[in-house]
Amino acid sequence: MSLQQKKTTFFGWPGSFKKQGPFLSNHYSPKTFFNVIDYTRRMNNLRWNGMKKKYINNIIRYDYKNKHLIKILKNILKNTSRTIK
Repeated sequence: MSLQQKKTTFFGWPGSFKKQGPFLSNHYSPKTFFNVIDYTRRMNNLRWNGMKKKYINNIIRYDYKNKHLIKILKNILKNTSRTIK
């Protein structure tokens, strides 16, 4: 695997995040996975909400009624049907 391919498997790529965080990891092992899950599961709501605010806007964008996604998919389908004809 090339360095570029490896970078694209990092959490939140193309964003830049630490290799390890409270609910994320770039280390692929069952032990790491269960440690992250267990840590977040034991977190109280106040701590979870604080951490979530730190990361959420850089990871997930809310798309009301999936309008942005639907627009992209329609555009892809429109362009695909043109190339098939």
